[in-house]
Amino acid sequence: MSIMKRKPCRKYSKENKEEAVKLSKRIGKIRAATELAIPTSTLDGWIRYGNFEGNDKRLEGERLLNIENQQLKAANKSLEKANALLKKENEFLEEASFFFAASRQKLAREKE
Repeated sequence: MSIMKRKPCRKYSKENKEEAVKLSKRIGKIRAATELAIPTSTLDGWIRYGNFEGNDKRLEGERLLNIENQQLKAANKSLEKANALLKKENEFLEEASFFFAASRQKLAREKE
């Protein structure tokens, strides 16, 4: 039975990550990962999720989601106001219909 040894995790400074991302933009991700002797998937993660110069995709996405969330909240508030107004109008029309129905019944009884 063989025991597999795990490679120790390498720690990279923020500066190293930034330089690797910049290099990957210049020469390509695979070539940069090979030259720097780091896994392509690691570099991929730095590119996708890192908060480095020229790579604010995640922060931009969060900002857009916040804006969209605010717009949806405003639209929801507007729709709630419109719904409340329609409910009041429906209540009024219901009361009016009862009033007119009662008055028609009264007129019908008087004609008999």
